[in-house]
Amino acid sequence: MNHESPRPGPNLVRQRVGPTLRSMRMRRKLSLSDLAQSAAISPSHLSRIERGLTVPSYDVLDNIASALGSDLTSLRTKEKSARVVDDELRDLFVRLQLDDGAQQELLRLSHETRQALADVMHRVVGQERQDV
Repeated sequence: MNHESPRPGPNLVRQRVGPTLRSMRMRRKLSLSDLAQSAAISPSHLSRIERGLTVPSYDVLDNIASALGSDLTSLRTKEKSARVVDDELRDLFVRLQLDDGAQQELLRLSHETRQALADVMHRVVGQERQDV
């Protein structure tokens, strides 16, 4: 499918940015408190960002990216990649008639997990076509 995705709303951005930041933090073996301190924000604010309950301001996101040894350009690239994966997943969810609640829960997974899920679902859907 090669259509232009609508600009993501705050909910979609929250669902992608938060898990991406959490995944980056976990890969670097940083505690929530350690990253929050390095980014000059409270641990509760960072937790809300990671859980997709709030979208960080540009400055806060820049501070978090720096504390993770990254930058906004890299985060933006990850977000674009996540958008492609999420669009693929939504198409697969519709084809498989997955209910909205399950879709929303799955879209809150980390980017890496959503990518792996999309890969598996593509194989399953492809296998179903071959079996017909």
